[in-house]
Amino acid sequence: MRLRILLLGLFLLPFAAHAEQSTVWNFQNADALKPWNVQGLSVDPTAEGFHITGQGGMIRDTLLSHPVDVVDVTFARSQAASIALLWHVPGAPQQEVIQLPVQLNGAQPETIPIDLSRYPQWDRNTDVFGLGFPLNTDLVLQSMTLRGWSLGEKIAEAWRSIWTFDEEKAYSINFLWGPILVTNPVARAQLYQTLPPFGWSVNRVFYAVIALAGIAIAGAAICRGVPLRDRSGRRPYILTFLGIVAALWLLYDVRMGSELLSYAAKDYRTEISQPPGQRIFRNYENFYDIVDRSLPFLTRDRRYVMEVPKGIEHLMTVALSMTYPSTPLFPEENVGPEIHTWLIFRRGDIHVNDHGQLAQGSTVLSPPGRTVMQFDPTSFLFLTN
Repeated sequence: MRLRILLLGLFLLPFAAHAEQSTVWNFQNADALKPWNVQGLSVDPTAEGFHITGQGGMIRDTLLSHPVDVVDVTFARSQAASIALLWHVPGAPQQEVIQLPVQLNGAQPETIPIDLSRYPQWDRNTDVFGLGFPLNTDLVLQSMTLRGWSLGEKIAEAWRSIWTFDEEKAYSINFLWGPILVTNPVARAQLYQTLPPFGWSVNRVFYAVIALAGIAIAGAAICRGVPLRDRSGRRPYILTFLGIVAALWLLYDVRMGSELLSYAAKDYRTEISQPPGQRIFRNYENFYDIVDRSLPFLTRDRRYVMEVPKGIEHLMTVALSMTYPSTPLFPEENVGPEIHTWLIFRRGDIHVNDHGQLAQGSTVLSPPGRTVMQFDPTSFLFLTN
C-alpha cells in the first residue's frame, strides 16, 4: 500500500511542483539599462521608466531560470504604433532574430499581454530578448514581466478553456466554434478575440480518447481469448466502449448547451433586466435602447434621418423594423425641408455647431435645431426648428 502511495506521489509531483514563475524587468531606475544593448535609439532612464525616442532596437541576454510562455509589456506613456518583440532561438546563428509585430493603442498607461505560446517560432528557453521601435518613437517603457507555467497548471488551464464560451455573434446563427484548448490564462482571456480562435479543438482529444479506448478494449478482449463469434462474451467489451463514447458525448452536449444558455443569460443580464438608458444588446451595443427611447419622435413623421458609421448601415434596416410605417432616410436620398428628426448613432464626427446646425467638419447637414436627447458622447437625437 505504501508503495502505491509513493508511486502516486511521484506521478503527481511534476503537476504540483514548479507553479507559475515570473521575472520582472523594472525600468524605473538607471541601473536597469546596464544589461541592454541599445542600437539606434535614445534611451533616457527616468522615474517613470525608460524614455525611448528615435528608431532602433534594444536587446539583452535573458539569463532566466524558468521557461517563458507570456510577456507583459507595460508603458507609462504610449503611442499608437507598431513595435516588434525580438528574440533569438538557441542554436540558431546569432544574427538571426525573430521579430513579432505588436500593436500599441496609445493608452496612458498601457499594458500589452503577449501570448507567445501561439507562435511556432517561439522558444520557451530563448537566450536573447528585446524590443524594436519604429521611426518617430516617443514613449516611456515601464516594465516587462516574463511568465511561465508548470505542466499541472497548463492542464488545469486547458480544462478551464473547455468551459470558456464565445459570445453570440453574427456567425453564431450558422455555427459555433465549440470548446478550444489553450494552456495559459492570457491565451484563455484572448480566446475568441481573433478569428479563427487560436488553440486546439477539443475534438482532437475526444477522438483520441475514443480511438485509444477502442484499441485498449479490443486488446483486452483478444488477450482474454474472447472468440469473435461469441456474442455474449463480446457484449461487456462493446458496452464498455459505447459507455465511454456516450460519456464523452454527454460531456460535449452539456458543454455546448451551457454555451447557448450563457447567451440567454447575458441577454437577460445586459438588456432585458436593465432600465431604459442602460440596455446593451450583444454587438449592437445600445442601439436598440436608443431607437426604443426615440420612438415618440421617430414615428411622428413619415421620414427621419439616421446617421450610422460606415460598415454597419444594416442598422438602418433594423430601425425600419422598429419604426414602420415611419422609415429612415438612407444616405443616398436627399434630405428635404419636411424632415425634422435626426438620429445620430456612434458618429463622433457629427456635432452641433455654434449656429445650432448639425455639421460634419465644416459641412452643414441640417437647418438649425436642438438636441432633444443625448444618449452617449457620440449618439443623440436632434430636431430641427
